Amino acid sequence: SITMESSMEGCQTQFIYCNGAATEVLKVGAAHHLSGTDVLFLIIPGNPGVVGFYRSFMQTLHGMLGHPVWAVSHAGHCAPPGSMDMVEDKRDAFGLNGQIQHKLIFLQQHVPRGTSLVLVGHSIGCYMILEMMKREPGLKVLKAVMLFPTIERMAQSPQGKLMTPLLCQLRYLAYLPVFLLSLLPHSLAALLIRLLFSILVLFPAAVNSMYLGGQEMRMVLERDDVTIRRNLDRLIFYYGATDHWCPVSYFQDMRRDFPHGDIRLCDRGLRHAFVLDAGREVAQMVAEWIRSSHHHPPPSCFSAGMRPWSSPALWVSPSWFCPSWSNISAPRSRGVPEVWSFTLRQLGQLLRCSPPGNHLPPCRKVDSDGLEMTSDPSQGDGHQLQR
Repeated sequence: SITMESSMEGCQTQFIYCNGAATEVLKVGAAHHLSGTDVLFLIIPGNPGVVGFYRSFMQTLHGMLGHPVWAVSHAGHCAPPGSMDMVEDKRDAFGLNGQIQHKLIFLQQHVPRGTSLVLVGHSIGCYMILEMMKREPGLKVLKAVMLFPTIERMAQSPQGKLMTPLLCQLRYLAYLPVFLLSLLPHSLAALLIRLLFSILVLFPAAVNSMYLGGQEMRMVLERDDVTIRRNLDRLIFYYGATDHWCPVSYFQDMRRDFPHGDIRLCDRGLRHAFVLDAGREVAQMVAEWIRSSHHHPPPSCFSAGMRPWSSPALWVSPSWFCPSWSNISAPRSRGVPEVWSFTLRQLGQLLRCSPPGNHLPPCRKVDSDGLEMTSDPSQGDGHQLQR
């Protein structure tokens, strides 16, 4: 592996081979000393799975909760250093199934056994998380946050109808230059590749992203209700109100089928690619959601000095989710581009409970009949608004 310290405070970038493919890992906080007793926030990105897009999201999340936050790129969705090839062996790590296996292998090889996980998925990363929890039910997942989840009927969504022909047929045009180069003498082809590499450094990653996108259209069909129901108390879903990849009708179906689930609809106008302009805002929301899940433990928990997750089988010390109220404010901006669009403050405003001294506006929820509900403590949970 190749490790590079970032100029951004507290960030480290590492390039490794995982499941036979070049992989970029971005780490914020405790990069060198993660032990099996720690809580790790692990981000599974959307497509393209470029972890640099999530930097400000990660810095804000770490600044608020004080725990290490890692993001692992999708296999081949990075520009590795010149000393690394994109593929180490011939296994297909770039398809949807390979990407899921890639994440499980990463956990096995790079995360100490026994580490408690808070998984944060974005877009297709949410589908991968559900598959990970299905294939490895023994994973110690405390919570899984699903941001703008594309977990069903992708090809039938408005954006899917537009992109399916492009991803499933026209993507093969990207392989034409590779085929033409294969016809040239090896020395000449190598020279041309070196000349073009500085311009097309991300071309292989773009091809891998298109390849994954084509498989998403074909394979993400029916929602995995069995896995969702089995893990419902550990899942938080956050849908966009203007998301063309997972329209509001998908949110309404989820609320109808899982009335007791934590399923939220954005009221801030955030776009699917939230990391482009709202990474800090979404991170603040996520941090507050995590805190609120520990806010009302039964009396017996206090005597033990513990607070539970929603699942009675999972008990976690309160110090992990809120080491200090003084850490609530997000870190100052250091000019990092936000290349997707998760919204931290948004996630915070959707909370039922807020930290001492912080007033959050009431969050909007929608009941199974389509009526908006507030959870403003001053009005009582379940106060009904007009449609």
